[in-house]
Amino acid sequence: MRNLIALLISVIVSMHYATAQDIGKITKSECFLEDCSLSDNGAKIEFGYLTVPENYSNPTNKTYQIAFVIIKARNGNSKPDPILYLMGGWGAESISRLGTWTHHKLTADRDMILYDYRGLGYSEPDLSNLKPAYDEENPPENPEGMSKYTTRRTNKILDALEENNIDINMFGTDTNAKDGLLLAENLGYESYNLFGISNGTLTIQNFIRFAEDSSINIRSAILDSNVPMGYPVNAELSTNFSNSLNSILSDCANDPDCSAKYPKLKARYKAFLQSLEEHPLEIKTEKEDSIKFGRDNANAILFFMLYRRSLFPYIPLVIESMINKEKGAISKYYAFPKNNSSSLTGEFVFPIIYTYDAKMMRDQTKSLLKATQDEDEEFILDENLRDFYYTDNRIIPDSLSILPIKTDVPTLIFAGSYDPITPPSWSESIRPSFKNHYYFNIPKVGHGVTSEACGTEIALAFLKNPNEKPVNNCINALGENDIIFVSDYYKNLKIETLVTDLFTLNWFLIIGLALVVLISLYSFIYGVISLARRRSSDISNWVTVNSFLILTMLIVFSLIIAQTVEENPVLIILGLIKTANYILWLVPIIILISVILFVKLIKKESFLVIHKMAMAAFIIFCVIAFNYALIPNFL
Repeated sequence: MRNLIALLISVIVSMHYATAQDIGKITKSECFLEDCSLSDNGAKIEFGYLTVPENYSNPTNKTYQIAFVIIKARNGNSKPDPILYLMGGWGAESISRLGTWTHHKLTADRDMILYDYRGLGYSEPDLSNLKPAYDEENPPENPEGMSKYTTRRTNKILDALEENNIDINMFGTDTNAKDGLLLAENLGYESYNLFGISNGTLTIQNFIRFAEDSSINIRSAILDSNVPMGYPVNAELSTNFSNSLNSILSDCANDPDCSAKYPKLKARYKAFLQSLEEHPLEIKTEKEDSIKFGRDNANAILFFMLYRRSLFPYIPLVIESMINKEKGAISKYYAFPKNNSSSLTGEFVFPIIYTYDAKMMRDQTKSLLKATQDEDEEFILDENLRDFYYTDNRIIPDSLSILPIKTDVPTLIFAGSYDPITPPSWSESIRPSFKNHYYFNIPKVGHGVTSEACGTEIALAFLKNPNEKPVNNCINALGENDIIFVSDYYKNLKIETLVTDLFTLNWFLIIGLALVVLISLYSFIYGVISLARRRSSDISNWVTVNSFLILTMLIVFSLIIAQTVEENPVLIILGLIKTANYILWLVPIIILISVILFVKLIKKESFLVIHKMAMAAFIIFCVIAFNYALIPNFL
């Protein structure tokens, strides 16, 4: 019996020892993506897994496999110091965004390393099969009820994690930083350039702290749209959103074209939000679900748009269409933030990191919320996790994670002046932590400055020599970086349906258009030949002219649709660029000629077979034009 017990103890000890030995092990892998076609486009990508301990304080217990990829420099001659990318967000996947970086300027001559934080994407623990016992009740419609509902739902997520022997306190930003550091230690590069956006900058700050006791050489750090350590960031969501939205609304009010097209926009939008509090709009989503569209839904759409400078020009247009209660357009806007939300597994990790990172500042958060005097009380974003954040007693953060760091690592700090979630004031607050840094606040840019051409240019200059301030010629060229608002356009809410029908192969539409084009082209050529031979009749001439007008209209209109999709993609929801209004004046002319010819056909005047075929094409064209309201804006 003693021998058996000794053998069991020996086996257990050896298993723990083997596990400890595996920590830090790099295992190369074949492509593990669902779609490996990126490599077909010339990108050279290496795949692998890193073994990490579930708990760094007790590394002999169970381990997880952290998935990583290395995007090799496109020039084939990688510099010795790659970019280690630290993902932002509270529950966002990094490797799923691989396509963003494979042909980015930052990966031209440097490798870039991406890794999925634990519990996300391709990293363990695999949470995709967890089935928490969610409430069966439908989510409440009022903010307070929704917050309580989210607390119950989140606690059931934590229950499911613990029932599967998963430590809920091993998902914090500091743990993600430790995983990144362990990865860097075992990949074998000489030094690293750290790069993070949003919450990724908080991971970087933790990484730098932990790297002080390691052999890792940090050549530089790029921190974009920053989250400070030890600051109650959860208190300022609505304030930051309000400040950013007010900046856009002020720009519109000071722009003659925008203010003329959208007069008193702020006051009217606030009145619209107030009306939604009493009478939410009933709209159908793209999935045909019926929802009550309220104040928070409207603000969430604008919050999403404020992230991206490219969407700023459409904000007044979107607000105006919401005020006008254009439900078809609103249902499309509603999908903006929904289509960009985190994954299912992100839903499990999100509340833990959200709470873990700032839990020790709950009292400060409450005080700041009470002290905030916001004159635009309508510009509020309801945070469903706030109740859980205040009431949770299960998540236990590390007190070290809220202490600001001190470092002399050469650092580039970016802020976007219109950032709706990590405002410039947050970037200003971290500057004392970085003894050797350069700071750029880019005017009228949202979240993620390096996604803009100017931000990328400055980042490249900094990476070339981190000990020298990057030349900021692009900022000088931007000047005030004025926003060109979309104020004059062709309005037609059925254009988006037309485009969707074309791309989803609506065969009735495609066959109809094909018949119109082929018959019109044939009748036009026939008419021109008859005219050249002086054999054309009065009817033949009218058919020839109408066929030419239809062909011209369809060709030019197709080019306008393509131009709108490429240059003004959001506009397609409401219509097209202004040029469409001019070409569409051909439609009533075509309809008028078609009616005249139809009357002549009824009177049995001299129609040839080709003329009758052309008349059929004209009728099909008129049906399509009426179905999609292809007429000019008369006002």
